Amino acid sequence: MQRIVIFGAGPLFKGGIAHYTQSLATALAEMDDIEVHVVSWTAPYPSFIPHDFIDETPHKWVPGNVSVHYITNCNDFRSWRDTYKFISLLRPDLVIFEWSTVVQGLPIAYIARKLRRKTDIKLVFDLHYVKSVRHTAFAAYITRKTIGHAHHYIVHSLKAACELKEMFPATSFTLTENIVPLQDGSTKIILQIFHPVYDMFKPEKPVDTEALKKELHLSRYVFLFFGFISRYKGLHHVIDAFAELCKERDDVSLLIVGESSWQTAGARAKNKKLRSRLLSILKSMFLSEADDEGRYHPLDKIEALGLQDRVTLINHYVPDNEVAGYFAVSDYVMLYYEAANSAGIEAIADGFGVPVLCTRVGHFPETVEDGVNGYIAEVDNLTSMVETMRRALAHPIDRKNVLAAAQTLTWKRYAETVARLLPQERTIAPKAPKASDTPGADVASEGAAASTAAEHVPSATSFAAESPAAPTTALTDGLPVSPVTKTEKLGNQ
Repeated sequence: MQRIVIFGAGPLFKGGIAHYTQSLATALAEMDDIEVHVVSWTAPYPSFIPHDFIDETPHKWVPGNVSVHYITNCNDFRSWRDTYKFISLLRPDLVIFEWSTVVQGLPIAYIARKLRRKTDIKLVFDLHYVKSVRHTAFAAYITRKTIGHAHHYIVHSLKAACELKEMFPATSFTLTENIVPLQDGSTKIILQIFHPVYDMFKPEKPVDTEALKKELHLSRYVFLFFGFISRYKGLHHVIDAFAELCKERDDVSLLIVGESSWQTAGARAKNKKLRSRLLSILKSMFLSEADDEGRYHPLDKIEALGLQDRVTLINHYVPDNEVAGYFAVSDYVMLYYEAANSAGIEAIADGFGVPVLCTRVGHFPETVEDGVNGYIAEVDNLTSMVETMRRALAHPIDRKNVLAAAQTLTWKRYAETVARLLPQERTIAPKAPKASDTPGADVASEGAAASTAAEHVPSATSFAAESPAAPTTALTDGLPVSPVTKTEKLGNQ
């Protein structure tokens, strides 16, 4: 029996990383002789990120053979130390860190550094990005120092593997897509595997596409932008290109479904000038002015360009059971990104057989074959983007092509490949009992730079969240106790 810890966002959080974490954990736990624990954030982002990341929609996950532990507050150093202690007492064979944003770099760096120096646990960084041209010099430094603690890496594109090599030119790497070579410590493995197709958004009943299109006031052809609205996803390019297309056609609609990154402003701190100034300084260290989502308002373009009657806007986070409908009524999913190493939205689109229109950035040229399962436009080129939309309407993609390309991208195969990173010489004790389900779990986080405002966390009976009152110092039934108390709450505090 071997034990794997995945450090990432638990199922009570919104967004693609939470979906990814639960899908990977589920697939690994379904394999023989593997025990899986998810060690999650309680507050996943620094206080200067003005957003509510709690998913208050109904939950169907986690299965009983995965234990979830909410421990780490990005704003509280004590929780970083507790996380290290908890993982070290779990004694896993492998820890997989989900690396998706540099603003989580300080706590992850601390935990990974301690584990690397004081344990024999193998550390793998699952890199959802490596480099960003918009990062500050400090952010690039934190990225390098943090992911440098890994024994091995998972990347989702050849581009990311090349960026990793550029970041560590003196390191010996072995790039592989399937068979992991002998882990003798002489080389770091870069496991390149494409993002699997999500299967968690299947509708409970067939979608009546015509009725839904009528309800949403959609025209014959529908372009869909789906997911969190962030600058790098290029919604401003999508709206500009769509506006040009509308000058030529009256049978097209743009459907925007997603929550704005700036939507939940951190008003609770604005009346404290000193704290506000401190947070502003911290933000400038990590994020360039171009990356400040508070300055990004692409939805203003809808009215400015006179598109109110051509655009349907669902500007909030939608629950999993509503996702299928929006893809069912859409002809193409818009991925006019400015940067990308992996894209969960592409994986959702593939699962529903909806072709994508993307830009020639990141991994897209590796996963999208122009004219076969989608079309590719040139980045930051409005003329190319409009022409790509014209081509898509003139020569529709056969959805069978999309589904055929996605058939090999299963979570089962993905997990089997990831599991090859497990060390062969180290085995844990027999499988410990799973953590008991908690009918209503309020897990807490009050950080050093955090507000004390309380946020209620919905009850969820399908996940195991430990909530003892004691810190992590002892073992219970062979497992350490999660160092969080039942009076604490989840949130970006």
